[in-house]
Amino acid sequence: MDSWSIRDEVLRSVNQWYLIFVFIIVGGLIGFLIAYLVPSPFQATAEIYVGIDIARVNEMESIIPLASSEQLNLDDYKNWQLKQVAGILLSNTVLEDTLVALQESDPSWTEISLEELREAADIYWYDAGIWQLEIIFPDDDQAALAVQTWLGIGFEKIRGLLEVSDRVVVLDAQLQSSNNAIGIVKERIAGLETFLSSSEEWIVILSEFSQADPLDEELLEELKTWINVYTQDNLSWQVSLEDFPEPDQGVAAYLDWLKIAQLPASASLLEGHSRLLVLEIERAEIIPSYQEEIENSLGLSANLILQPNSSVPVIRQVRSTDVLTLGGGFLGLLTWFLVAVFRVKGSMEDHD
Repeated sequence: MDSWSIRDEVLRSVNQWYLIFVFIIVGGLIGFLIAYLVPSPFQATAEIYVGIDIARVNEMESIIPLASSEQLNLDDYKNWQLKQVAGILLSNTVLEDTLVALQESDPSWTEISLEELREAADIYWYDAGIWQLEIIFPDDDQAALAVQTWLGIGFEKIRGLLEVSDRVVVLDAQLQSSNNAIGIVKERIAGLETFLSSSEEWIVILSEFSQADPLDEELLEELKTWINVYTQDNLSWQVSLEDFPEPDQGVAAYLDWLKIAQLPASASLLEGHSRLLVLEIERAEIIPSYQEEIENSLGLSANLILQPNSSVPVIRQVRSTDVLTLGGGFLGLLTWFLVAVFRVKGSMEDHD
């Protein structure tokens, strides 16, 4: 039996180079035939810029919790907003409007269903910046027209929602202003009510003393301490110390001063309640519009930045004939290699 060596097998394979060439040619022809018999669809892409105005996010912090229960740190909020945009672009409303516009421009689109359009559409995005809208169709003109129409309708939809969001910002500012005004009035009312209640208690206490005698020093000091609480500059309402009795005056003078001080306080309290009622009515009128606009904005915030790309859509075949031919040739080479391996393995077994 002849001796066997792997070197001889390698040399024999090299000397049969024409077989390698045949495998590559046959594989390339098969790839070419597949490309011819099964035409590759066309991919059309259009770009749109979606960004976030970070400075405005901080200014609109009061609105963010009303939009979603998501985490409110900056990254999570940004990602949530971008997901909202992507979801709207792929929503039934936008795709239906896109299909209607396509059908109006070309009757042949009546043969395309909404589900087919949805399967053909996709969005490529990873963060704020340039996004790619993609449509894949068998016809290149159809793909280009579809992605351009989708971009236009989607952009207008998002822009309209951002206009609603701008109105939300205005209404939110009005609510904040109303809340601040109500808070100031309530603080003033609380101070007035506390003063009137405490002054009544002091009137009861002082009525028990001889009206002609001077006020006891310890009680006078306690009275002054109480009055000083209502003379602080940080209060929304302050008591006037004008005509406050001298220490040598009788108790009656202090009673008279307290009753006189109650008059403007009572008048201010009535005015405060009237102002509070007006402010609460104004706020109640804003809230329904505010809540409605938040719903209408679909959660989008006015801090989004949206810019379309006016360039012509980019069109390419998903599988080009050249790629399929080269791929077929590579598979032919791989097939020859596997045949050679099995042949060498068979020779080894024959010489064992």
